[in-house]
Amino acid sequence: MTQSPGNGAPEHLAANGADAGALSPSRRSFLRYWSLNMTLLRRAGWRWVPGFSYGGDEQRRMDELAAGIPRGAILAWLGATVLIFLVVAIAAMTAILGTALTVLWPNPADMPEAGFFVIMALALMLAIGVGMPLSIAWGGAVADRIAHAPPAIDGTGDAALYAKVRGQFRRMGLALGVCFLAAAGWWALIGRAR
Repeated sequence: MTQSPGNGAPEHLAANGADAGALSPSRRSFLRYWSLNMTLLRRAGWRWVPGFSYGGDEQRRMDELAAGIPRGAILAWLGATVLIFLVVAIAAMTAILGTALTVLWPNPADMPEAGFFVIMALALMLAIGVGMPLSIAWGGAVADRIAHAPPAIDGTGDAALYAKVRGQFRRMGLALGVCFLAAAGWWALIGRAR
């Protein structure tokens, strides 16, 4: 992969505008607090997090982003992110299950096993691929406001790093949904074989 001469981002990201300017406040908050999460994991001894790998320059930038977060903001972010994720995951599950039961199976007893498994896989994909990044960003916004954390300073390559992390979350959501469907299908086959 070739580098673009202007900003050091891979050409395909620069060509798509991934590094064409500063991140929005929500995206900056997400990147900053995801960086905190990864920095905390590395400090705790984790060297590999499945689905989320970063090169040396990316890790250094994540360390820089996390370094400016005060202790009070870290604690506020941890609590807010958990609460927001629970609300988002419950809302996603309720919306998907409620829609399916209203439109497809008004009588829940008529819902086939496969329908239930697909609904659960969709909720899992939505919760991880969309809900988790939202809760990280919104939790960061809450933490910054509560703890009066200084704003993160945009760096060259932040937009490309943001795009990489968002892609990782989407792939993780999809992979977990597919794994859930495979495991559920296997479980259903084993149950029928008895």
